[in-house]
Amino acid sequence: MSSESSSSSSFQTVNGGVSLFLLTFIILCLVSFAALSIVSARADARLTEKYRQQTEYYYGARNEAQKYLQELDGGSTSAGTGAEFDVGVGAGAGAAGADGVITKRFSAGPHMDLVLTVQTAGGQNASAAASAAGPDSSAAASAAGPDSSAAASAAGPDSRNYRVICEKTESTVTYNYDSTLPVMKR
Repeated sequence: MSSESSSSSSFQTVNGGVSLFLLTFIILCLVSFAALSIVSARADARLTEKYRQQTEYYYGARNEAQKYLQELDGGSTSAGTGAEFDVGVGAGAGAAGADGVITKRFSAGPHMDLVLTVQTAGGQNASAAASAAGPDSSAAASAAGPDSSAAASAAGPDSRNYRVICEKTESTVTYNYDSTLPVMKR
């Protein structure tokens, strides 16, 4: 009988060890999956905040661009303030080029710019394009004469004084590439 009791007790110990091992393995798996889920959720939260901030910057720049277009359409003298100009070939700062193309940059955050390229309409926008030049635009607006106001009134209230050619975002980050590695030439 003593041999039976010792064999049955060792058999129960083996069963207890397997269930303990299985339970430990399951707990470790659950803890590791929980830790991975928390790490993944934090990474997603940081990425979401980054996208939210960039979207806020972009729509702020877009609102500034829309205000500029509204001022350009209305011929307001404050159309040239608040953003940086890149003007068409052969033109002065802030005025439309020979072909009436104005390119204006709006800051869309620390690393992006919203670039808006507008083509002003023919003679009717001489005063609107000149108003983008700033305070010196009164002489240019008076030089446009009554023909520009007559053309603008004949065009109707729904017509635009401009046509948007291009609207894009550009990175303002300058990369310095490593050129210290020797390159073998043949």
